[in-house]
Parts: sequence; C-alpha cells; structure tokens
Amino acid sequence: AFSGVATYTDKLFKFRNNRWEDILSDEVNVARGVASLFAGRSVACVDRTGSGRYSIYIANYAYGNVGPDA
Repeated sequence: AFSGVATYTDKLFKFRNNRWEDILSDEVNVARGVASLFAGRSVACVDRTGSGRYSIYIANYAYGNVGPDA
C-alpha cells in the first residue's frame, strides 16, 4: 500500500536459529505494539549511544489520528 492501511504489518528480519525470522513478531515487540498496519515510507537504524546496539525508526504515512511514525 502506498498510503493508508496495509494488508500486513511491518516486518524486520534477522537471521537466527539457522533461518530468517521476523523479530517484530517476538512477544516483547507484539506486547509493545511495534509493528503497524500503516504503509511504510522510510527506515533509519541509529546507534544513539555508541554501544553497538541499534534503534530502529520507521516513518509511515499518517492515517486519521495516528501519527506518521513508529
């Protein structure tokens, strides 16, 4: 989808357990509501503290009362 609601949630894959897994479907991420159903636009990965652990920022198209980012 180029705008509005998508047909599936955001995905972020990581190679673990000898296969590619969607880490946004992990329990902790599902509980936080990290993945959205809004069409994505851009993504940035930033190591904000220099620790080697990256934060991920996803910018989406806005829809209704929902802001344009996740």
